[in-house]
Amino acid sequence: MAIKIKPGSQNHQVAMAVRDEESARFCEYLDNVTLDGLESIVLQLQPVECLFPESDAPQYKTARHVLERNNILVTMIPNKNFDKDTTLERESVKIENLAESPLAIECLSAIVKQLSLDINDVLKVYKISHFNTSEFMKLDAEVLRGLHIFESSSS
Repeated sequence: MAIKIKPGSQNHQVAMAVRDEESARFCEYLDNVTLDGLESIVLQLQPVECLFPESDAPQYKTARHVLERNNILVTMIPNKNFDKDTTLERESVKIENLAESPLAIECLSAIVKQLSLDINDVLKVYKISHFNTSEFMKLDAEVLRGLHIFESSSS
């Protein structure tokens, strides 16, 4: 998973890309300053690792706290790894909703660069699709622990 956040006074623009063996999914959405939406999504996706641009900005400190509280490894990578891949940007018009999600393109580019993947292979092999944040229940770590949905590492 890779995350990029564009700060705002009341809400932040959050973009993420998530890769598994066969697909890469992306989204962009508005989240509050405590990033409750991010927590809901990561609780349900359960990624092992999350790529972040190197930054001491407050929104990234908050996001790191959310991820670490949920036992997700945070890997800081150079900001240049989030630069848009030109091939991906050019091909984005062929992928539904990607052209309208510039921060998500940066997140997908970061995953491609971090894993040393060939972008042309990614475009041929992976199903790249948009996911909607409304598909996720609104949960936080305390609610999830209370519901006993997933095994706890402390038991």
